[in-house]
Amino acid sequence: MNCYLCKSEKLRLHIEKGEHFYYKCVKCGLIQQIPLPDDKIIKTIYNGNKIYFIDEKKGINYNENPVIGKSEKFYFSIIKPYLTRDMKILDFGAATGLMLGLLKLNNFCDLEGLELSKWACNEAKKNFNLDLQNVDIYDANYPSEYFDLIISNHVIEHLKDPLQAFIKINQFLKTGGLLFLSTPNGSCLNSRIIKAQWRHFIPEAHLYLFNKKSIKNHSVRKVTELKYVLL
Repeated sequence: MNCYLCKSEKLRLHIEKGEHFYYKCVKCGLIQQIPLPDDKIIKTIYNGNKIYFIDEKKGINYNENPVIGKSEKFYFSIIKPYLTRDMKILDFGAATGLMLGLLKLNNFCDLEGLELSKWACNEAKKNFNLDLQNVDIYDANYPSEYFDLIISNHVIEHLKDPLQAFIKINQFLKTGGLLFLSTPNGSCLNSRIIKAQWRHFIPEAHLYLFNKKSIKNHSVRKVTELKYVLL
């Protein structure tokens, strides 16, 4: 049993949730679910699963009205100083289109998105007139050096192969482009205090939990070639 990132064999059982186990790498600090769930289980969670998105924090309330919430506005406030009107922007893991919808409301026009859930793509079209691509990042096919900014909000923790996703991001992003990346911090104070009750230990959905050290791991730096600026 080896660490996904640094290949170290020094893994320790970190959290047990029901029949699922999270291990932490002693060397780089990455927390990882072992074994990983079957692809069919992952597709069941996201691909057309309306229930996953029926949550105001994820964009749709129980009356099926779009809700641009505090999190999107907070992330937008971080990104805003770096934005220019001529930017070509990709939201990878766009869900129901809230972030792109907020950008659109602020008069940004060159917007594209990837989303695994067909239902969420339809919601983005209905509510914001956004045409998201209903494909996985691994199957996306954009030209090289295409985007000025790629947004990835709470996505990489869901992926079975986040390094491969970084490779694709690096391919699509212009040299000197921007990557806005957010993901739960597996070493945050809350996770250390309440442990298995921390809300981001979600078996079969959250597969990898990074921290400041692991997100800067050599494997991540190597596949990205330090091409982007990480906000």
